[in-house]
This record gives sequence, C-alpha cells and structure tokens, in this order.
Amino acid sequence: MASQTRVAGRRAAALSGLVFLWLVVARLPATAAEKFSLRLHLTPGQAFKVRLSVEQKIQPTIQGEQVTTTQTFGFGHTFRVQQVAADGTATCEVTYDSVVIQQGGGLQPKLEYDSTDTSAPVPPAARQFAGIVGQRYSIKITPTGRVIDVQGGQAIIERLNKAFGLSDEGVPKERNGNAVVKAMLEQFTAVYPDQPVAVGDSWITRTMMYMGFPMLAASRYTLEDRQGGVAVVGVASNVQTPATAAPVKMGTSSIRYDLSGKQSGKLHLDESSGWILRSEFTQRVSGTMKLEGLPRTEGPQSWPISMVSVFRVEPLE
Repeated sequence: MASQTRVAGRRAAALSGLVFLWLVVARLPATAAEKFSLRLHLTPGQAFKVRLSVEQKIQPTIQGEQVTTTQTFGFGHTFRVQQVAADGTATCEVTYDSVVIQQGGGLQPKLEYDSTDTSAPVPPAARQFAGIVGQRYSIKITPTGRVIDVQGGQAIIERLNKAFGLSDEGVPKERNGNAVVKAMLEQFTAVYPDQPVAVGDSWITRTMMYMGFPMLAASRYTLEDRQGGVAVVGVASNVQTPATAAPVKMGTSSIRYDLSGKQSGKLHLDESSGWILRSEFTQRVSGTMKLEGLPRTEGPQSWPISMVSVFRVEPLE
C-alpha cells in the first residue's frame, strides 16, 4: 500500500511539473520561429510620412578618361490610406511634400536645392523639381506591395522629365507617367511574401525598377529576425537592363544602356501595419552606354560605365 502511495505521489508530482511547464510556455510571447503574415495590413485614416531617396555615383569612361558624377535625389511623401477593399488592397492618396537635390562633378553642373529651405531662392535648374511639391496622385497597393493602379501620375513625371532633360516624344507605354510612378514605388514597396513566413524563410520577387531607364530586379528576401514587433529582412538581388528596353531620348540624341550587377541591403518593417519603417540597399552595376545622334560625331558612340546607387526609405516627422 505504501509502495502504491509513493508511485501515485511521483506520478502526481510529474503531472504537476508538466502542468507547470505548460502554463509557463503558454505565457511566453510568440517565438521567432512561428510563421506570421508579413504583409501590408492598412486601415483607412492611417498616414505615413517618408522620404524616398537615391544617392548615386556614376562613372563613364570617355575616350579613356573616367568621369565621376555624384547626385542625390530625395522626395518627401505622405501616404494617406483612404479605403481598404475586402482583399486588403488599399487606395492611398500620395502627396509630394518636399524635394532635396544635390548634383555635381563630371558632366553635371553643380546644383543644390532643398524645398524646405524657404529662405533661399529656387535655382533655375531646380524649378521643375520645385513644381512637384504639393502635387498629388492616387494609387492602389496590394498587401504584397504591388501597385496595381495609379491615377494622376502623368503630370508629375512630365515635370520630372523636363527637369532631367528627357524627351516625351515617342515614349513607350512602359515609360508613360503612371507606369513610371508604379515602377518607382514598387522598387521600394514590392518586398512582401505571398504566404506566412518564419525567421530564416526566404521568398523571391521580380520587379521593374526605374532610374531614368528601366532595370529588372530578381530579389531574394530573407526574414532574418523579429525584434519587438519589427521584422528585419535582408535582400540580395540580380539586376539588369531588359534586352527590349527602348533608348532614353534627350533632345535629338538618345542613350541605350546595357547594364547588369547586384544589390543588397536590409529592411525594417512594422509587423502590425506591415509598413516599411526604414530600408537601405546598395546597387552596383556596370556595362555600356551607347549614344546616338550626338552633334558633330560620326555614328554611335559607346562608352563603359559603372554606377553605385544607394536607395533609402526613411521616416519623416
């Protein structure tokens, strides 16, 4: 009898230990290994202020001499969520709040402009850029960051084309205003997986970037960590100009780029809304640029070129 009592006691103690362990585990927060839905979960009325920027170092080699140009373009935006469909697709109004430009070196004249500095006059070369501040357009963006509709982007891109000296004549369909806005946004937003993920999981996306000319990017994203409601995602990409890309027209001349390379970086996303809190990735490409229609030249001119671009998303207060 005493033996049976001791056995029963041990079983009860073991069971109590299991119950205690279960209670402890039940009170622990979700582990990083658990799968969750990493995508946009937007609600009407939300507003996000961000700066989308690109910092570039461009180095063509002309007649054996390397020429270096540096330039930075930063555009402050406010994204206001107006409505969200049953499938999670959000309609957002996007406003250009500010513009920052720095250019210099090489073949580019020096230019500095910050639209938030109202005490300084607007340089003549920056007037088209200044004109987009306050301009608005609307987009529809899916939970995976794909922009499926743009309204009102044409006038903005026409201004930017004039600022860059690009011709609107004969612009192919993939480079019309709304298509360019889509490509410019998706190079920052089309980063989400189409199914739940856990730390260590990876997914592939393919996007068309726009840098004055189109670039195809095949990107591998990996969920590296989860830190207090923030998802940390790494990215590695192969990029190249499409073989079918039309040349970029500049007045009576045109430029055709043949570039390829890689990019890598990191993103921090809010797990609750899915919004990109900040991101930075560096792209390194090289190849050739072929110019046609240059005055006082015989036939096309082809030069080697390399480019380093740093793309950033940063929050604005």
